[in-house]
Amino acid sequence: MFTPHQKRVMALYRQARRTSLDWIVFRDQWEKYCAQLRGRFEQNRGATMHDAVKIVADGEKELTENLHPDPYKYIYQPGGSKYMRYHPPPPEIIYNRPTDS
Repeated sequence: MFTPHQKRVMALYRQARRTSLDWIVFRDQWEKYCAQLRGRFEQNRGATMHDAVKIVADGEKELTENLHPDPYKYIYQPGGSKYMRYHPPPPEIIYNRPTDS
C-alpha cells in the first residue's frame, strides 16, 4: 500500500502529464516534456519528508497556475461536441400506449 504522501505525489504527476496535453499538441514534443517532468520528480525523490511536503505543495501551486484556460475535452464528456447530441425522447412518449376503449 502507498502512504498518503506517495498517493499525493503520484496524483500530482498524473495530473501534470494530463494537463500538459492541453498545451502540447504534438506527441514527440509531449514525450520530451514528460521526460523532463519525470526528471524533476526523480530529482526530489530522496528529499526529507519535511522538504517533500513543501515541494509537493509548490508543485500543486505551479500546476494550478499553469492550467489551460480552455482544456481539451473528449467528445462524449460534458462540454464535448457530441455530448447529448441526440437527446432521448421523453418517457411519456415512449410509454404512451393506446388504451382499449
